[in-house]
Amino acid sequence: MKIQFKQIKNRYKLFIISSLCNLIFTGCSKSEFSGTLKDAVYVAGNTSNSNTVFWRNDSLTILPDASFPGKGPTIFVDSSDIYLSRGCYYSPTSTVARYWKNGISHDLTSGVGVLANSNSIFVKNNNVYIAGDIDTPDMLSRACYWINGIIYYLTNGASNASAESIFVYNDDVYVAGYEFEQIDASYPIYKYATYWKNGKAVRLNESTLGEILVNSIFVSNGDVYVGGSIDGYAVYWKNGKEVKLTDGASNATVNSVFVYSDDVYAAGLTRDGLGGQVPTYWKNGTPVYLTGQRYSSGVAHSISVTASGVYVAGVVMTTLNYTAIYWKNGVPVFLADPSKGSSGAYSIYVKSEKQ
Repeated sequence: MKIQFKQIKNRYKLFIISSLCNLIFTGCSKSEFSGTLKDAVYVAGNTSNSNTVFWRNDSLTILPDASFPGKGPTIFVDSSDIYLSRGCYYSPTSTVARYWKNGISHDLTSGVGVLANSNSIFVKNNNVYIAGDIDTPDMLSRACYWINGIIYYLTNGASNASAESIFVYNDDVYVAGYEFEQIDASYPIYKYATYWKNGKAVRLNESTLGEILVNSIFVSNGDVYVGGSIDGYAVYWKNGKEVKLTDGASNATVNSVFVYSDDVYAAGLTRDGLGGQVPTYWKNGTPVYLTGQRYSSGVAHSISVTASGVYVAGVVMTTLNYTAIYWKNGVPVFLADPSKGSSGAYSIYVKSEKQ
């Protein structure tokens, strides 16, 4: 009996071990334990009734306390937390720099008698970094950024300046924007594309009286990429060296820059032969025109790249209204119904999630 019991016991052990092996190696698929990983597409934008909104794939969320005066919102996703930022209406003479975490608003400025904007957001290790600007008593815009609500000024307020984009790399804070400079009232106003690393300014161009836009910054392997335009050229700078993407025959700009696997992507707009706006992105300097039959013109505002492809968010003009859209590998995905009013998409963030 002892021998039989021992044999049964050993067979039972073998059965359990065999079952566990089958469970681990054959019986359970990846999706049963962790779900299938797919790209989740987050897009920040607005609707015609002045709402700040975001879409996760095709699901719309309207944020509270989010009427806006101008610039589109930016979005960042950290783990399961969703962050947006933008400057919002406070009174007829003031705006407030604001951000949201999971739909709850947080004000960075009081709004009382002050014009302020929160133009870009980045989150790392639960720390919230926001770039923006705030007006001085002399009504000059002063570039600044916030870390967890604490303000850090980048300029002294003697001339207009703004911080338009922020990126954190190896705990260093990079901010891109522009500065104006005027020695005194008898001198012209010179303009500079600028980025700041931990508050120290790096000017990207010689002084110019022409038009300058700085819209985006991205850091990869220690290399600093800044996207914008100068004197009508769509450009980006890599470590301070200018790279022109257009020939200057017509106005063009870069609104967003992204680096993936050493490839440099930029998104913005070019012009067609009639002067219409064409949503465009470039890969290593080669343009891809995001034209379509359902819209006549548009702008690409933001770009993100994953192993699955190239995602671009923007606005197009349909026969009815301006409409929020994103493209995946050139295929358009309309986020809103043009018949229900105008809408726009201004920032895109893509991450792999369990679907």
